[in-house]
Order: sequence, then structure tokens, then C-alpha cells
Amino acid sequence: MQHTFNHGNRISKYYLDSHSNPKKMNLTFFRLSAIVILLTLAKPSQGSWFTAKKSGFFSDTATWYGNVVPPTVLGSNSIRIPSGINVSLDVDIILNNQYSEIEFFHTGGSPGKIISTTNNHISIHDGNIRGLGTIDIDSMYVGIPSFRMSGTLNLNKLALSGTEMIPDYSIQTNIRKELRLAGGTSKFIYSSVTVALDTNADLVYGGGILATIPNSLDVSKGYNLRYTSISYVHHTFKNVNTLNEFEVAVGAGNTLRLTADVFVPKKLLLTSGSLKTDGYTLTFGPDSGIEPGGNGNITGTNATRIVVQSTLPHFGVIRFSGNIGNFEIQSNTNVELGTDLFISNSMSLQSGRLILNDNNVSLAQAAGITGGSDVSYIITNGKGQLKQHIPAGGNKVYPVGSMQHFAPVTLGNNAVSNYPDIGVNVSDTVFSHGTTGFDLVNTFAIINSAWTVSGNLSNVDLSIEPVWSGANEKNGFNANSCFVSHYTNGGWDVLPGTAATITGAQKSIRRSPVQNFGVFTVADNNTRLSVHDNTSGREEITVYPNPATDNIRITCNGDGIKNASIYDMSGRAVKTFQLGRGTTNIDISTLSNGIYQVSCNGYTNGFRFVKN
Repeated sequence: MQHTFNHGNRISKYYLDSHSNPKKMNLTFFRLSAIVILLTLAKPSQGSWFTAKKSGFFSDTATWYGNVVPPTVLGSNSIRIPSGINVSLDVDIILNNQYSEIEFFHTGGSPGKIISTTNNHISIHDGNIRGLGTIDIDSMYVGIPSFRMSGTLNLNKLALSGTEMIPDYSIQTNIRKELRLAGGTSKFIYSSVTVALDTNADLVYGGGILATIPNSLDVSKGYNLRYTSISYVHHTFKNVNTLNEFEVAVGAGNTLRLTADVFVPKKLLLTSGSLKTDGYTLTFGPDSGIEPGGNGNITGTNATRIVVQSTLPHFGVIRFSGNIGNFEIQSNTNVELGTDLFISNSMSLQSGRLILNDNNVSLAQAAGITGGSDVSYIITNGKGQLKQHIPAGGNKVYPVGSMQHFAPVTLGNNAVSNYPDIGVNVSDTVFSHGTTGFDLVNTFAIINSAWTVSGNLSNVDLSIEPVWSGANEKNGFNANSCFVSHYTNGGWDVLPGTAATITGAQKSIRRSPVQNFGVFTVADNNTRLSVHDNTSGREEITVYPNPATDNIRITCNGDGIKNASIYDMSGRAVKTFQLGRGTTNIDISTLSNGIYQVSCNGYTNGFRFVKN
């Protein structure tokens, strides 16, 4: 007998003979049975053949001729699955020899199948799968140069390691969860090959690559692209409109390097390693954002351009390494920094806000900022600062603010030398002792902003011009008689008040010269801010807690006995007492809730407190 089962199509002669001549059907069946039995018994040069005789579990002896279960590590053995038989995989199978083989015989009707509802897999390190059949299991690893099977693969996961799909006829591969390029260069170059990723499945570069992004790869249902393990070069996306997540997880010290401009339509995950822009533009689309977590970053150059067009309320945390040439926020979103940001050329704030947390944004000497408004500014929460170089005789606008409001400030350089890295941070809390104490905003006629100006210079000659709107004026603030107050020598100083400059809905007041860094706010001339007054010679007192419930404690550092009174907001004295040096406890439990003023030695512009 010359016919063998080495190729699945050779049995078709018997199938065709039996159907073209019904009288031969029974004889053909017996011939086939004899062949199957003979092939099952031995394969002297290569090992044994194990042929399924009926549908059943792989590990069940009743599934196989001779009641002998094939080994799970095939070695030089072969497994044969005829048409109409479904073998349920309840073990893992490894093909590890050049003669290792799973062969489907399609003799008519439905092709044979290997199926499974468990997490079992097939690993091909050598050998092959041939013939026309269906494999519907959890996962497969294919680490051979060419894969010959025809038919259908339905898999949760498929891992390829330098494999080219070359079916005898055609193959449809459906990936439910993950297509992993585990090593080498894999190829899908034949029109008879289709690899389709199901909705939200992953295409993972996990050590290998695709030779090209082929038409036979179908990602139209929406997919995720992930780079892991080693450094890669990223060329372009396959069908960018269906890309859901783009993950950089190449590991510490590794990079994913761009070779062209890249548009991110939805989510970017900076899990580990660096997304290296190499001077290209990285644009985040209207639906894009950065997922939280990880420690990866974007590595830039002076030619790098980052454009944020996201309209999500919260874009996410973005981390950088190296200089970024241009950084642009073009839409109404909140972008958080996870690292310091160094800008070589320009920052554009068209719309949206940049939240610094405890990080700094530093601009190079020639760099500038465009835009900046009450809907687009830098939030200097935490310890973060906006740092700029101020040229001799020039000035720089700092479009900063708090989480609650826009509070820009302009700093001018009165000197004849450049001032590098002058930083500004703004808070909506004005502390009684500059950076500590109670919040003066609760009771004093001031602006609800405190600007901290700092640098590495020992002597400066600056001007400062804070900007605010009417909504920032607290407790009857009078913009017609106000000044910039500087916390210095242990107290807020007092200057003669002047009328604020009004530009549209904004107001500003300028102070010059400023010869020391520190904390600044804007007050009117009807209030004293704290324990110290450089111009009036008044005694030094503090009132706390503020707000208070039952008692206030008044500390007086001056000499002698002073007469003091508490006035309500109508100007009526509701309590009188005397103060000596040290702390005096005053009972206010009988006072109604509201705002009160403590006056000492007849001065009516004393300290305000809130009774709750």
C-alpha cells in the first residue's frame, strides 16, 4: 500500500473514491481503518503516530486508537486528528523535535479540532502543525521559522518568536486577548493569512518585531499597543483611529525611540523606561490622557514638541527627562507634572492648566511664554515654581495661579545684569508669619494671594506687580488705597497706599524697588497685617486663634500697659480691657458670631478676628 498520512490531502483520494462509487464505500472504510491502525502501531524512523478515533479528552485512552495516550512532550512522535473529531485539550502539549507533528486529516465534512475550555496551551519549539483543522484553545507559542497549518486558530493568546505564517491553503487567526511578538522577526505577508485582534486585545512587542505592519493584521475592532522588555524603535501605528492604549513598559534604562511625529488618540501609559522623541512632535488628541502609575518618562531634546489637545477634565501625570523644545496646552484640560520640566524654546498656554505639584518649570534664557489667562495658567501648588531668566532692564510675566484662581505677577529687573532662574510660586493662603501662622484672608482687607519670589542671588533690584480681579478682594478691600506688602524682618511691612491700575476686569499695583526675595501680598491702608509695622512705630501684638470660639489670646511684645477694645463691624465697642507685656486671655464666649476688630491704644485699624 503506497498511501500514507504524511500529508492531510492524501487521504482525500479515498474520500473521493468512496463517494463517486457507493459500492466501494464499505471497502474504502475498511482500508482506511487498516491504514489508521497500522500507522498507530509504529513509525520506526521517527517515532510513533497517535491517531484519534473519536472525540474526547486528550488524556482519555478511549480517544485514541490502541487506547494509548500520546506523550505531552511529543519528541519524535506525531498526533493525527481526522475530520469530524474534536480533541479536548486538558493538558499542555510541547512540540520539541523536528519530527514533532500535529496533523489534521480533512477527509470531508467538518475539519478536525483541538478545543479547550481550560488554560491549556500548545508550545512549538520544533516540528510543526499541518493540514486543515481548527484549534480553539487558550494559548499557543510558535517558535519555528514557518507555520504550515491551514484553517482556523481561535486563541486567547498567541506568542510568535521569529515565525512566518505559510499555510498550505489559508489560515484565519482570531486573537481574543493578546498577540505577543516574543522574539525574532515575525511575518504575515501572504494574502491567505489573516490575523484579527478582538476588541481591546493587546499587540505586544515583547522581545520581537513584525517585519512590517501588514494588511493582513486586522485591528479594526480597537486594540492596545504595548512595548515591553527591551529597547525598540517605533515607526507608526497600525490604524491609529482604533488604538485605545499605547504603553511604554520597556524597563529602566531602555527606550522606545520615535522615528516620526506621533499622534496619541487615547491613552498613553508610561509604565517604565523612556519614550524618546528625538526631536519629533508628540501630539495628544482630544480623547487622550496619561494613565496613572508607573515611573516611565518622555525623553526630549531642544527640538522636541509636546502638544496637548485633550479635552478630558484631567489629562494625567506627565514625566520628563531632558529638555523639551516646545510645550503646548491647546485645550481645556488639567495636566499634572510628575517631574521638573525644562523648556528650551517656548511654552504656549492657549487653554487648560499645568499643575506643578512639587515640581518646577524652568525656561531657558531665550525661551518665552505665550498665552496665559484665567482659563489657562500654571498652578503652583505645593513647592513648585515657574522659573525664568529676567534680562537686564527687562521684565517677565509669570502666568501663575492657585487651584482656585488666576493670580499672575510681573517681575522687572532694574539692574544692569541678567537675573537667571527667578522663581515664583503663588498660594491663596496669606499666612500671618509669611509661611506659617493663621490665614489673614479670613479677617483682613487683602487680596487672597501670596506670591513667593526666590532665586540664587544675594542682592537684587526688582520691581513686582501682582495682578488680581475683584473676586480676589476680601473683607472690604479698598483698591483705591492699596500697596504691595513684603513679609520681612519678622512682619508684613506697610507702605503708603495708592490706587490700583485697572485694565479691563483686572487690577494691579506695582512696587519698586524690591531688594530681597520673600513673600508678597496686596493689602489696603485700612488694615494692619501682622505683628510688625515698619513705618508707624506701633506696638507689636498678635491675636490667635483665628477663627476663635470661646477665647482669644493676645500677645503683646511692647512695654507698658495698653488700653484695648474689641469692636464689631458697626464700630461699636463690645469689650474693653488692658494689655500688658506677654499673653492675655480674653473671653469672647458671649459675643455673637461674626467679624470683630481689636484696637490697641486708640488705633482703629487694628487686628480682625472671626468669632464662630
